[in-house]
Amino acid sequence: MARYIYVPANDEYIGVAQNMLVSELYHDDKPKVVGSDVTTLAGAEKELTRLYVLGHGNWGAGIGTHKTHYGAHSLTKRLIDLKLVPNQRDLEIHLYACNTGVAGSRVIGTRRPYAARLAEALAAQQFTGTRVIGYVGFLGILSLTLFRQYKGGKNSGRSSSPVNADNQVVFQVSGGQCSQLSGGSWKMDSTFAWRKVDIVKDTPKAKKKH
Repeated sequence: MARYIYVPANDEYIGVAQNMLVSELYHDDKPKVVGSDVTTLAGAEKELTRLYVLGHGNWGAGIGTHKTHYGAHSLTKRLIDLKLVPNQRDLEIHLYACNTGVAGSRVIGTRRPYAARLAEALAAQQFTGTRVIGYVGFLGILSLTLFRQYKGGKNSGRSSSPVNADNQVVFQVSGGQCSQLSGGSWKMDSTFAWRKVDIVKDTPKAKKKH
């Protein structure tokens, strides 16, 4: 199985997280960092491939640094420019950034989960054999663990959980279509200008009976 780490835009914190992720994924062989170990993603379609996209989540706006980040369509274009072809055998794209599987807070309304938007952007480019995996929670960039609250949300304590299947929201991309496979629906419950945020299950409200 081939494993790649891709950092669309870097800063000192992401650089530390990249080193930690390399160490975490280093089992029998070292994962390849795009830009240093390899220059492209050419050939990823020939085998089982795991691509880890690492950065800040920017409240769902895009992955990268806080100054330079890429939305779903921009990231798709960059991956294609790196010679990632649509016809994949078995590709998983893991979005290692804050709340990539969560509907994001905006000043007005909400922003759909980044993972869902990336899956749709890949489907529009006719990708197949691909899964997009977003995560639920704020990613501790120096610990690679997830937190379900930010700056004093209503949830008691500040417990963390590992970046694993229990915190994944998974989308399948095949034949120009995408669908959610697992993970449920999550949203940011913010009380004031993103200062206090909890990540909670987005449960549809029951319809009133007339």
